[in-house]
Amino acid sequence: MSQAGINACLDLGADGILVPHVRSAADAEAIADTVKYGRGRRGFSPSSRAGAYGTMQAAAYRTRADERSSIWCQIEDADALECIDEIAAHDAIDCLFIGPADLGWSLCPDGPDPDILDQAIAKILGSGRRHGRAMGMFVPSADHIPEALERRVSVIVSGSDQSMLLAGARQLSIALKGDGQSQCTGR
Repeated sequence: MSQAGINACLDLGADGILVPHVRSAADAEAIADTVKYGRGRRGFSPSSRAGAYGTMQAAAYRTRADERSSIWCQIEDADALECIDEIAAHDAIDCLFIGPADLGWSLCPDGPDPDILDQAIAKILGSGRRHGRAMGMFVPSADHIPEALERRVSVIVSGSDQSMLLAGARQLSIALKGDGQSQCTGR
């Protein structure tokens, strides 16, 4: 995500940002510089929605924004594993969020290997725990939530809006078909 995209989200009032494809400590540093005013590199204007359109006292807005802004780094690339401890150690990072689909393909371009992916996830989780970060992960369905909780993942995204809409549409289709007899009377 670009600096302009991050700033736009925060200026609209988001209290944090999830940045995909964080691969290095330098990426984490650049993200922190983009998000936190106190680091001296984020352009300041209290006239945005987040600053109550200029009605907040500037110093109070700046302090509040830095205290509330949360940085989540999405770990989904094989090269991020080489420096995961440096990413997790960055003082501005709040959460490491694992993207297992992209990570699996990045690790094994011919097709994800469940054992290799599991080892990579364990490495990320271990690093996050050592550095006191919240850990997040996408799981494909609710059936995978107990395993994620067992691994002490505290932020779980299960399914997608598309999968939930499709499941609801399938249930509706089954209900409408019933026993195969039309329930419509034609009136």
